[in-house]
Amino acid sequence: MTLLLLPVGLILPTLCGRFAIMLLERNHPVLQPLERWTLSVIFGLTLTMYLSFVAHILGITPFTLTGFLGVQIFTALALGMVWMRLKVAWNTSPLPPLPGSPPLSRRTRIVLVLLCVWTVAKLLGGFATLVATPPYEDDVFNNWNMRGKLFFLTQELTLEYETGNEMLSTGGVNSYPVTVPLTKTWLATLAGEWHEGLVNSVHFVWFLSALSLVYCTLRRKMSRAWALCGAYGLSSLPLYFLQGTTAYADIFLSVHIFAVLSLLYGALLSEKREHRLSFLRLSALAAGLLVFTKNEALLMHLPV
Repeated sequence: MTLLLLPVGLILPTLCGRFAIMLLERNHPVLQPLERWTLSVIFGLTLTMYLSFVAHILGITPFTLTGFLGVQIFTALALGMVWMRLKVAWNTSPLPPLPGSPPLSRRTRIVLVLLCVWTVAKLLGGFATLVATPPYEDDVFNNWNMRGKLFFLTQELTLEYETGNEMLSTGGVNSYPVTVPLTKTWLATLAGEWHEGLVNSVHFVWFLSALSLVYCTLRRKMSRAWALCGAYGLSSLPLYFLQGTTAYADIFLSVHIFAVLSLLYGALLSEKREHRLSFLRLSALAAGLLVFTKNEALLMHLPV
């Protein structure tokens, strides 16, 4: 039952992300419905955790349920009110058309259904392993989960903790942005306890988001069947699947990098200037949020 708090914890961040996306698209929407919801989850979580971090270091809110909810509700209301006010004057244009999907033969449909069923079975198995297995990977319990648990127990941005008569530092991981551990803190705060399965389950959301973005990006140039094959191909890569079903931050980083690139790719494909600008604004937001993921993003990926 505790895992049901995952979708509850995603509601407000997703709403914030959706309002931000619609403000950037303005009256020229370019995202498919599935793509818009996927990016809303990705952008919303990173944006609200960044704002919670800023509010905390400014001394406005602690890492408590009231503090997290206050930031998320204020952000959702602020973005929502601006969007509703501007939307009245907008004459919204239709979405760019997608390539057609020709009818498939019976054999091809059977193969696609079998691949989808097999993928769903693998994903369910990976999710069960992720939430039911105690974390034993070094980066998980010594970095992402440790910092998240410290934030949850102390309700502040803790970089050191007391063990007996000594003060121990969290070491080199202090320099990592706090999005991943702070997301875990938010879910634990919502549950009222530190639940390993719940705080690790958010990694599966980022994994599903990566598969969804790959499908939507391919769909701009290909039929539905080929786009599904692309998402299936990514889910079948052993290393990527392992990372997606482990509480590492690599999938979290990769989905943000892909968001930047897929939106830039959408701008390159756009024939209308208005659509191109919508894609570029969205890609700029993705690039800005990329800095708050891992150190590698600022030093390696963003300059490129």
